[in-house]
Amino acid sequence: MLPGVVCGAETRVGRALDAAADLRAELSSIAVIDGAQVVAGTVEPSPAEVDSILALFQDRDEAMVNGIAFAGNRFDTHRFYPDAGLVYGRRGDSNSGEGVCVHRVRGADGGGGGRVLLVVFTYALPTLSARAIPLVQKFAQANLVH
Repeated sequence: MLPGVVCGAETRVGRALDAAADLRAELSSIAVIDGAQVVAGTVEPSPAEVDSILALFQDRDEAMVNGIAFAGNRFDTHRFYPDAGLVYGRRGDSNSGEGVCVHRVRGADGGGGGRVLLVVFTYALPTLSARAIPLVQKFAQANLVH
């Protein structure tokens, strides 16, 4: 169950996160990052976590070795799909595991290129990546890409 937005609640993205019932039912935490800034989220990643998240798509080997640091936890990286804008992994065991995903999306910037936004989110069993990722992709398409 997704808690309320703690940073960026007054932003359009924060309000959209609060209103997204499907995300609230399936996710444990979420943060939207634009550059090195957290736009909105139910958790606020530390500056060190933001830096490591920003570097994830630069090198597959580094992403696999370093894992994903988010919300005070370290997750093992299991999948690296830069063309699809996805890096994801897990922590824990088969009974109490938690998944994490970083979804890279090109947002609107008023020009032709679009900003790169990262949506980082976690989900706990029984929710799986096959359920959580499409929900967040749909949210991103509706609320971050214009």
